[in-house]
This record gives sequence, C-alpha cells and structure tokens, in this order.
Amino acid sequence: MRTAWNNKHIALLVFAACMFFLNWPFVTIPEDNGRFGAVLHLFLLWAIAIAFLRFYCRSKIKELEATEEKDESL
Repeated sequence: MRTAWNNKHIALLVFAACMFFLNWPFVTIPEDNGRFGAVLHLFLLWAIAIAFLRFYCRSKIKELEATEEKDESL
C-alpha cells in the first residue's frame, strides 16, 4: 500500500516551501527581534526541511527494500 510519503510530490512540496520561506522578505521578518531571531528563524526552517526530507527518504528506502525482497522471492 502506498502512503503519502512515497509520493514524489512531497519532495517537490518541501523544495517549494523552502524557496518560499527562505526568500528575502520572509528572512527579514524575524530581524525585528534582533539578529538572534533571524538566526533562530533560519535554523528552524532548515531543521523542518531536513526532517521532512529525512522522513521522505526513509520511506523511499523502505519501499525499495520491500520491492527487492519481493523480487528475490520470485
């Protein structure tokens, strides 16, 4: 059974979200709280993007392993 994580559109969605939220106007919004706010903002955005891509890649690896096991049993 395919899950939502196995869809290639998830990777494209994460890429588009990163391009949108790491754009210059969004990066300058937390600067009102000082430089620490901007650094924290960037760190959190990168951490969220990396976490989503990690989950996506892990699901792809599991899918590939399952297809390899199925091919070996034939």
